Amino acid sequence: MAKIVDPEAIETRVIHDLVDFTDKRVIEIGCGDGRMLWRYARQAESVLGIDPSQDFIDAARAAAPEELAGRVAFEVGDAVTDEFSGGPYDVAVLAWSL
Repeated sequence: MAKIVDPEAIETRVIHDLVDFTDKRVIEIGCGDGRMLWRYARQAESVLGIDPSQDFIDAARAAAPEELAGRVAFEVGDAVTDEFSGGPYDVAVLAWSL
């Protein structure tokens, strides 16, 4: 059975109440498998998801909807020590990363 995440869309509503992602360049630090990223990526200009786990990055890439192919990218890395492509960014998202 598939894992159901945010079935009432509460988490999704809250993030959109806090941040306007419209046409923003976003970096998500600790994106994991993309669980949160898919909730705002359609509104953003571009999204870079980073995570230190190759397994999570592979899972996020595999889950990426085709219509977001040119808008969303993923990189393995550490936000403290690595530099990332595509910056500067308008919004940084950290969900479950601290």
